[in-house]
Amino acid sequence: MYSFASLIRFSWAVSSSPLLSCWLTSSSTAAATNWLHQQCSDSITILVRQQLTFLDPPLLSHLQSPHCHLAASAVSEVSCLSSFYLTMFFFFFCHLLMACLEERNWTYRNSTSNPNYQKEKTCHNKNTQNNRSQVSVAVTRAVTMSGEISVISTIDTAHENMIHDAQMDYFGKRLATCSSDKTVKIFEVSEDQQTLVATLVGHEGPVWQLSWAHPKYGSILASCSYDRKVIIWKETNGSWKQLYEFCEHKSSVNSIQWAPHEWGLLLACGSSDESISFISTSGDGNWKHNKIDKAHNLGCNSVCWAPAINPGSLVEGGPKAPVSATKRLASGGGDHLVRVWREDSDNWICEEKLEAHTDWVRDVAWAPSIGLPRSRLASCSQDCKVILWTKDEVAGGSWTPQVLHTFNDVIWHVSWSITGDILAVSGGDNKVTLWKESPEGKWICVSDIDKSQQQ
Repeated sequence: MYSFASLIRFSWAVSSSPLLSCWLTSSSTAAATNWLHQQCSDSITILVRQQLTFLDPPLLSHLQSPHCHLAASAVSEVSCLSSFYLTMFFFFFCHLLMACLEERNWTYRNSTSNPNYQKEKTCHNKNTQNNRSQVSVAVTRAVTMSGEISVISTIDTAHENMIHDAQMDYFGKRLATCSSDKTVKIFEVSEDQQTLVATLVGHEGPVWQLSWAHPKYGSILASCSYDRKVIIWKETNGSWKQLYEFCEHKSSVNSIQWAPHEWGLLLACGSSDESISFISTSGDGNWKHNKIDKAHNLGCNSVCWAPAINPGSLVEGGPKAPVSATKRLASGGGDHLVRVWREDSDNWICEEKLEAHTDWVRDVAWAPSIGLPRSRLASCSQDCKVILWTKDEVAGGSWTPQVLHTFNDVIWHVSWSITGDILAVSGGDNKVTLWKESPEGKWICVSDIDKSQQQ
């Protein structure tokens, strides 16, 4: 009876004051709003909370109509024909929502057309006490000779909501974390103690990812957020301040990464607006940027730079210079694809389109290189698979896929060790696993840690 194929997310909440809030994110916004037009009179105002005003422009344009008014901030009251109509209106949609849930048996992939709004909801465990999420970061040390992994330290970050990323700096002495509480925290860490040195405030939405620049450029950290901003922070005389703010994206910025230091201070940013942008400076205080406009349909979820070392440069008699003059980048998106990009005279060309995943690609990681003729990529997806892509750069040919493993839950992140021979995998099952290639060419799990068992 209540079936809405185009309505991906529709939920209601009532605050302590008589506030009616609705969250609308639809793959077919016109269908959703046309249905709303039939249900809402001119006297009813549909309100969107302040933190959810960063919806994509197509949705906002549909919501801004004579029957469906968008409020720019949370308001304490809703004007209705009468309290009776408001009560009936609310309970009708509660019934509708429950019917939809029962009929469709929604899962994480039915929740939203924005890849990172659901990421905020399901990617992390959340322990709630007195309306506050207690979250911590476990610092692990992998003992690769024995194949063991152990927790050496647990940090109470004091974030007020879910943590989305945690990144160590180049020397492993500082830890940066970001959260849905819109803040970035920086800690001095050691095996026996951790000290909070800074809390960076500047974003207006959940902060998804962080990236440290190479220390040759100073203490520089970049952050990206659902508020469509990329903020570059710099520490000067012990104080952290904003160095640059980039606001050219039209939707959530989901992933960022600094390029290898050999290519300068260059940052890649992937966004839900389907584009990848590049921000750079020569050190004179002026920043410039360019963009790949249609990198991925349904948005870009991850970006990762290729190593600056030229493949095959270690081979005896190889003609290639150690440092590559060609910049290359891998990206993953909602179109189920991994794409490899190459810079050509300030333009970016799609060099390869890698097809093997059957759902959104959540992360890509390019393996470090010492100059061997082989390039390797790892990608993970909501199809619960991790795929390794290998290419012989000297002999030529195409990228060859190999399924590392099919897991029981969505896989969110993959990360290579500094030597490029061990791959760390983390997913929705709360486990971190380490994978290593055997002499026979098979990848085996050498260690795993279950976060739920550590709590």
